[in-house]
Amino acid sequence: MKDFAPGDLVMVPFQISCGDCERCRRGHTNACTSVPFRSSYGLKPVCGVEYGSALSDLIRIPFADHMLIRQPEGHALSQTAGLVDGATDAFSAVAYWMRQQPGAEVPVIGGLGQSLSMFAVQAALGRSWSMPRRPTPVLLAFRSTEPNGCCQRMYGDFAETTPVPLRYIYGVGITLRVSRVNVRAEMPDCVAHVAAGHFHPEHVITRRVRFEDAHEAIGDPTIRVAFVRDGIE
Repeated sequence: MKDFAPGDLVMVPFQISCGDCERCRRGHTNACTSVPFRSSYGLKPVCGVEYGSALSDLIRIPFADHMLIRQPEGHALSQTAGLVDGATDAFSAVAYWMRQQPGAEVPVIGGLGQSLSMFAVQAALGRSWSMPRRPTPVLLAFRSTEPNGCCQRMYGDFAETTPVPLRYIYGVGITLRVSRVNVRAEMPDCVAHVAAGHFHPEHVITRRVRFEDAHEAIGDPTIRVAFVRDGIE
């Protein structure tokens, strides 16, 4: 490792990527060819490799000079912790459609991943889009999309197959986009908006817990729990 030293505060994207393969160079860091497909922290059942997880005291960071992103000076860890996963996912989803339709209204459809919809609201407000509607059940997503509008789904499904009302989507002219975030490629833009005060992932946190007590709070049903080590935040 050449660019970082012990004691540096850094953020570690949840997906593993090398930065040098053809896919990484195209910005597709969610599908790096140097590691098993979908290699991510905490997802050994999916990728087959144990890299450690969010509650590990130590984690292995391959390709550290590429993967690590410095914590912006003057910002609390609570402002950036979510960027390594959900906050960047929500931000990139909003940013994608803003590039296509600047100024469009953004309905946000909530689901079981409560913090994702809240991060999307934060991202939309930070991008100066119209105030999103109150999050509503996922089944309303297509009905909430205007004719010839766009519907972005931020996660596939836990089920192997999912019913999709293709006849309705076709008739209304909806564009459906389902895509995994390229977190390492998209984090720098997200971090820049946090540093500039345009994006506030910390507002989504509903409970802060000492890292040592994480085992007791990991199942808390609240929207977003932040685990913080004493003396670091």
